[in-house]
Amino acid sequence: MSAGPLDVQLVREPSRRPSPWGRVLAGAVLVLGGLALIGLGGCFQIGILLLLRPDFISHQLPPTDWSSEAWFLLVTLNVMTGVCLLGALVVLVLGVRALLRVAEETANAL
Repeated sequence: MSAGPLDVQLVREPSRRPSPWGRVLAGAVLVLGGLALIGLGGCFQIGILLLLRPDFISHQLPPTDWSSEAWFLLVTLNVMTGVCLLGALVVLVLGVRALLRVAEETANAL
């Protein structure tokens, strides 16, 4: 006996909800990634400081010769700092929203 086109079995919903730990882990990774981007932006800022004040490392270093390459490096470091900090803001907002959504759903389920 083969099943005809009208023999359809209904699928019941699962009796228990899946664990939210996967979503919690994803939100925590997003928050940690945002903090890492803030740290990377700080590294670019240290590069800017060392370019502007080489005597910060050693008093024997001469001041920066402001050639076109030095200006390009300064602008590039500033742009990369801004990109890192804006990316960190976006990633942190997404991660915190995800964690708050999981907390709200957990509280509503109780």
